[in-house]
Amino acid sequence: MIRSVWAIWKHKASSNDDPHHERCSIKYCGYLKSLEKGEEYDHNKHRLPLILVFFKSSAIF
Repeated sequence: MIRSVWAIWKHKASSNDDPHHERCSIKYCGYLKSLEKGEEYDHNKHRLPLILVFFKSSAIF
């Protein structure tokens, strides 16, 4: 479960300049699916500012 939480946190905090999808599953991650197809991926569609990711995750714990 900890791996999944970190995967979500890093996925949502990723940007076009600084992608972090090393913990993501290709089954769910649009970025990894795009890489596999050789297509570009735009993180701006779903990216949350890092401060929001921090506050949302600290509210859970």
